[in-house]
Amino acid sequence: MSTTKREFSTVDANPSVLYAKQDGDSPQAYPVLMSTTGSLFVTPVPLARANKGVQQTTLTTTASTTVISSASSIYLDVYGCIITNTSATATVVTVKDSAAGGVRYVIAVPAGDTRGFMLPTDAAMLQAAATQNWVAYLTPAVSNVEMTMLYTKNTN
Repeated sequence: MSTTKREFSTVDANPSVLYAKQDGDSPQAYPVLMSTTGSLFVTPVPLARANKGVQQTTLTTTASTTVISSASSIYLDVYGCIITNTSATATVVTVKDSAAGGVRYVIAVPAGDTRGFMLPTDAAMLQAAATQNWVAYLTPAVSNVEMTMLYTKNTN
């Protein structure tokens, strides 16, 4: 008996339907509760665009500066950070998940250099409490640091 391998993925607009591709054909719609013989490969659905955010901020001081603005009842989980130090002095960027929160990460950025990280969205750094700004500060203060934060929006 031969088996047929199919690749399945859901579509946000209609989560009760699976779309399958077989042997390079066009996608075909199948109900979620369909049964099949053979192997089933489930393709994860990418995080919806509406649940992602990006915020760019200029830092120049040792005082806490908001780098991601809060949203009511929403956790903002960071999956990416890009920091560019255009000044002539090296600095250290300290990032916290709220003004009163603990330090989440620290990145040293040499003068005239760019540093940062990128994680899969499902491995994002979790914000401890909802409805909080992410903040960052420099040690020492320098003339210009550009910081871009990439984050996901979650309700739990």
